[in-house]
Amino acid sequence: MSRAREACVGTAGEHGEAFAVCVDEYDHETGARLAPARRAAEDFRGLARGLGFTADAPVISGTKQEIDDGLGRIEMSTAQRKLIYWVGHGVKIGANTVVLPCRDYRHGGRRGLFSAQEIGLFLTGLTGDVVLIVDTCHATDFAREAQSLCEDKEERYGGIPLGPDGPAGPGRGIGCLGTVGGDALAQVGQWLTALKSVCGSPDFTYRGQYVWNRHAKAVSAEMLSNAVHQALRETSVEPWFKGGGRLEGFFVNRHFDPFARPASATAPERRDALLDEQIQHLLKSRFTGLRLEEEDASFVGRRHSLTRITHWLSSPGRSGVMVVTGAPGSGKSALLAQTALMTVRSTPQYEKLTPDQRGLLEGALVAGIQCRGRSALECARELAAGLDVKEPGTGWTDAPEAVRAVIEACRRRGEAAFLVDGLDEAGPAHVDAVIADVLRPLAQEPSVRILVGTRPTISGSLLMLDGAAHVDLDKDPDKDRDIAQYVRERLGAPGCPYADSPELREAATRVLVEQSQGVFLVAQLHCAALARLERALPPGDEAFRRLLMSGLEEALDREVTELDRVAEAALVPGVRAGSGWARGLLLPLALSYGAGLP
Repeated sequence: MSRAREACVGTAGEHGEAFAVCVDEYDHETGARLAPARRAAEDFRGLARGLGFTADAPVISGTKQEIDDGLGRIEMSTAQRKLIYWVGHGVKIGANTVVLPCRDYRHGGRRGLFSAQEIGLFLTGLTGDVVLIVDTCHATDFAREAQSLCEDKEERYGGIPLGPDGPAGPGRGIGCLGTVGGDALAQVGQWLTALKSVCGSPDFTYRGQYVWNRHAKAVSAEMLSNAVHQALRETSVEPWFKGGGRLEGFFVNRHFDPFARPASATAPERRDALLDEQIQHLLKSRFTGLRLEEEDASFVGRRHSLTRITHWLSSPGRSGVMVVTGAPGSGKSALLAQTALMTVRSTPQYEKLTPDQRGLLEGALVAGIQCRGRSALECARELAAGLDVKEPGTGWTDAPEAVRAVIEACRRRGEAAFLVDGLDEAGPAHVDAVIADVLRPLAQEPSVRILVGTRPTISGSLLMLDGAAHVDLDKDPDKDRDIAQYVRERLGAPGCPYADSPELREAATRVLVEQSQGVFLVAQLHCAALARLERALPPGDEAFRRLLMSGLEEALDREVTELDRVAEAALVPGVRAGSGWARGLLLPLALSYGAGLP
């Protein structure tokens, strides 16, 4: 037995649990018997075991009641990962609705079947990460409808396990996979045959990246499904999968070899400082509000997204990319700044961590860059500088040459993580080159991970970063609550007219949350305007309404006018504007509207 295979022995049961639902006989439908289904269910169980799952539960089959009882047993499972395979017939009703019949189904009837809504509710009721594989006729249509319901319910409730101090983990993921297209008849077992082929090929690649990287203990659901999809391209089978963004490390890597891991990876050298002074200053100064506030004081909430990012960053053995997206003013850079400062010893963010968190996050990021106005070669140069890689006297001729030097340095270290903010601000002429020549080669290294911040406007270019995890701040279920917390703290600060009026402050908070529409920058601007009032005004007051009726552009004009007034007042002898206060206002505005300040 090979050393890699020995490493996998004993992992089954510790990783997750697999279940099969097989409907191969029908009481009232002549000729509906599906002979290959039972064999496919057994094949699935064997493959699941090889991917780290126990598969000892009996195959679920029979009438709707019998299958419903079986689904109830799945609900009782405490496994943190659940893999479910449903094989049988799929019946299309109308243009797009598909149902899964049970043994007691009658054609055209309303009983003895499961709808996508029922299965979607069943999936969201399970604990832990879940993947459902539907191997039936019209499987994609069914999977898509079930996944849509899961997304709606999970977006509403967050899918985040809560502890006494907020989210206790990064949140679970639910993925639904249909093995054939919406109008296609079932090709029972063919998807499993392709999966078996991929699992049995240690050197199988998907878009130039090894699926079974010997350095990685586990493989994401998205990567494995993409690989199977690729293996099926020579056939008429066209699978569909969605929901894999959070399902990282879902399958055990059967080809993992602990002896192949670089020796230096077990005790990587840590840097005392995360970023050079200029970059760290930039991070701390971005989106800090209209006054020069401490980052720790102005940042609130975002626990849902922050937990996901720090969990991804601190989990051992991971590689690849995590992309943080959001509309202008949504707080991407503030969130990344918090993450970065958590990795720097002696910062307030670091000091708030538990001892275990400090051990995992300290020095986790080795370099950070802001892409605004930079070419691919300039970005590669800055990453190299962060790793203390010396540029040759003749200079690097292009970005790929510089990246090769960075990769060599990463291999010597054993592992490295980079922060790349403002990817979209590199400009249309450079974005694709930065991704293709810098980020993608680095992300393919087994010991490298990259945390990227960008607006969603370059989503097409981001497709080059295969298998990237995504955090969308515009879909953060806590964003309104976070903005409300921010507004309460700003309006309750000493010197604000609302500080001594809790009822008015709460009323103003409700209005500002609605007015902000999930954009932190709008809340910041309106808070600043209310803080300058001579007395607290109720939301029903005409002056209050005029103040908040303005949109982002009007609020910007108002703040610039106020800036002019303060600047003029500063000309009075003995009065000085605080150092850096203008930048605290103009930098977030400029970055939200365009390329930022020079």
